[in-house]
Amino acid sequence: MRITAVSYCTLQSCQNCFNLCLKELNKRIFNLNKRDIVLDFFLGYEVTTMEEACKVGRIFVTATGCRDIILAQHMIEMPDNAIICNIGHFDIEIDVAWLIKNAVSKEVIKPQVDRYTLSNGRSIILLAEGRLVNLGCAHGHPSFVMSNSFTNQVLAQIELFTKKSQYPIGVYILPKK
Repeated sequence: MRITAVSYCTLQSCQNCFNLCLKELNKRIFNLNKRDIVLDFFLGYEVTTMEEACKVGRIFVTATGCRDIILAQHMIEMPDNAIICNIGHFDIEIDVAWLIKNAVSKEVIKPQVDRYTLSNGRSIILLAEGRLVNLGCAHGHPSFVMSNSFTNQVLAQIELFTKKSQYPIGVYILPKK
């Protein structure tokens, strides 16, 4: 698994993948302090550039919140059927516009999973249209479950607002009524 990293959050992603017995390559492309790179090295992650990682990676996960992490020159070099997705803060990390414009064909494998074939014959599998994959491809939290969770939050806020005097600072269980 190839993971682009600039934050502690992504370090956690790397460690979670490592715990799943996946071979990892933690790629730092920004000017981070040497302490971060040395820490990654001592934690067992290989530190390299995207220019090198794109040639051998199979799964690319951006988690930086920064723009232009996976670019045209990287996608052209990726192995056939490489999977790319984003768990960063915005949908600016992957150059999806270039991929759409330059693909010779697009196949919808299933909702939010698209295979783009490039002119070099290789395909790129893009998850969630380059947007946040945990929102676009998640099946663990259907909208009904989320609506129940948000409804409970609103009911708790109403209870706390209308009965302020009954609730000194603390943690409480939401009334069942």
